[in-house]
Amino acid sequence: MNEYEYVVKDGDTLQSLSEAFYRDSKHHPYLAKYNNIKGETIPANKKLKMPRILMAGSETNEKGSVLHLVYRSSSAVKNEGEIIQVQFQDSSGKETEVTEANQNVMLVVETKNLVGKTVNIDLSDAAFDYEYNGKLLENDTLKDFKIESDTMKIELKSVRGGK
Repeated sequence: MNEYEYVVKDGDTLQSLSEAFYRDSKHHPYLAKYNNIKGETIPANKKLKMPRILMAGSETNEKGSVLHLVYRSSSAVKNEGEIIQVQFQDSSGKETEVTEANQNVMLVVETKNLVGKTVNIDLSDAAFDYEYNGKLLENDTLKDFKIESDTMKIELKSVRGGK
């Protein structure tokens, strides 16, 4: 199961739920996106989907685009595993950034104790969409991707037309 159902209680906010489920309140925008929530107010008794893995889209910092992958690590879930590192690499294995259309890159995802789990990876990018196995990813999301080893190399191709 890739997500949990959570029933909102009085006083819950996206920030407090992000802190409780992902140990960091700054991930609340991705939780909102996952549940199609606009604004910060959530009515009590609303059922939310709390993904085990929450993939944040790219953020721009002084180095350019950076991917963030957050694994649900609530104390209620034991021995669930974790994401160690996520990065784009070029064909020589060096860390890189996507800077142009038709660029072939490897998305390298290093994990611990996640082999056999299925995840969704959101690659939302303002400048590019992505192809996986020759098919354009719907909503820039690699859906139901099975982790087969602690280090996964996923071949992608950038195309123009990001959101």
